[in-house]
Amino acid sequence: MDIAHVKISSHNKKIDYEKYKNMLPLDRTIQLHICSCEFNSDHLAYDAHNYPTEEEFLEVKHLLDKLDIQYLTIEYYKDTDCLIQSLKRAQELL
Repeated sequence: MDIAHVKISSHNKKIDYEKYKNMLPLDRTIQLHICSCEFNSDHLAYDAHNYPTEEEFLEVKHLLDKLDIQYLTIEYYKDTDCLIQSLKRAQELL
């Protein structure tokens, strides 16, 4: 499950994030993709593969507690040092 994609879809469809997320087959989720999205000038969300914020990491923690997650993938490629920091933060959650 790509957390940013869920946030993007829920925002652009004007559906509450939690409600939209809970409509997904979460019981089948074994992998989380982690990054943050952006909003364009029309206020539509899109997948920018930005550095994951603390909000994304809190969501990861919540999902790790709830689901049988086996894999975490950080989808951030703009800065190696930031990527390493986000990998360390993800490891702390495990």
